[in-house]
Amino acid sequence: LLKTLQSLPNFAAFYKDEPRNIRDRFNIVTMIHSLEHMPDPKQTLEDAATLLQPGGEIFIEVPNVETSPFDLLIVDHMMHFSPTHLGYLAQRAGLQVKALHDDVLPKEITMLSAAGTGVATRPLPDRNAMIVSSHISWLTRLLSAAREVAARPGAFGIFGTSISGMWLYGALGEDVAFFVDEDRTRVGKSFEGKPIIAPGDVPEGASVFLPLHPNAAAGICQRLQGVGRGLFIEPPPLDLAS
Repeated sequence: LLKTLQSLPNFAAFYKDEPRNIRDRFNIVTMIHSLEHMPDPKQTLEDAATLLQPGGEIFIEVPNVETSPFDLLIVDHMMHFSPTHLGYLAQRAGLQVKALHDDVLPKEITMLSAAGTGVATRPLPDRNAMIVSSHISWLTRLLSAAREVAARPGAFGIFGTSISGMWLYGALGEDVAFFVDEDRTRVGKSFEGKPIIAPGDVPEGASVFLPLHPNAAAGICQRLQGVGRGLFIEPPPLDLAS
């Protein structure tokens, strides 16, 4: 591992000790798609704060559970964050939130914090429970809708070979004849014997289900309309108000 890291541009050092035993101090500590994997994120932030030199900052990006229902399916995500949750956690860990945004990247929360104190405002538990419950309900309806499409005449395919596509394939198994992907590095390959094809190669009479957030799926379906000879099918609507 160390040799691989040393081959990377701008690599300086690799630390494998507990944070309290690391003597170096840093201008910034970055945690990109890592905090959600920590069993004790508060302790993790407290440890990260000890590595900062005066004026140093902690930069964090995590999935936004409010806008990413599929995040609930990832087994190694120990925690799920909304923007208010992440800010509350940072404040409880003794950090001052300098910036907190959910529009820097789609479905992501971006936070910049530093040592300091702030008012820890606890998120409303009823709202959070409503969001998670709505997401679970929508995932259940999505799976039911996909099963109905898979039962129709003609071949059935899944759009995408990432988390949501693999989850749907795990549920439908042999009902899936192929995957569709716009990533040219994946087209032409296969997964468990199922070919990965481009949108333009969807066979006539086939149905392709999009296990994506409805906003993303609508845009893709509109863009792919008339591409290939199959039918691209959107997931059910997601309405948090319900």
